[in-house]
Amino acid sequence: MTVVERIVALCCRFPIAVIIACLLLGGGAAWYTSQNFAMNTDSEQLIDAKVGWRMRQARFDADFPQQSNITVAVIDGITPELAESAAARLTNGSPPTPSSSPMSAAPTGPSSTRTDFCFSRSRRCRAPPSN
Repeated sequence: MTVVERIVALCCRFPIAVIIACLLLGGGAAWYTSQNFAMNTDSEQLIDAKVGWRMRQARFDADFPQQSNITVAVIDGITPELAESAAARLTNGSPPTPSSSPMSAAPTGPSSTRTDFCFSRSRRCRAPPSN
């Protein structure tokens, strides 16, 4: 008899004990996770700062501060008018709050169907140069 066959036979012989053991193990795992697992949404802390490419990234961010801490929303519409309408709704959709980041809208061009938005913690966010 193999090990798997012995485990299956034991589970068939004592089904209530197996169910109770599984519930206890599941509850213990849930408790351990709730006590020891922490979620952090800061992507800067996900990877160690001492890794080579992260150190180069930190130097790049220090040299070009206007490129750090930004979020770009790309709005794609079937027509330029629909994209501009969506951009206007996004820009004017909610009133600014003290905790929100400053936002500036910067159209990339009259014939483009995309509009860039720059969310930054600082006031360094600028529109791209026009063509």
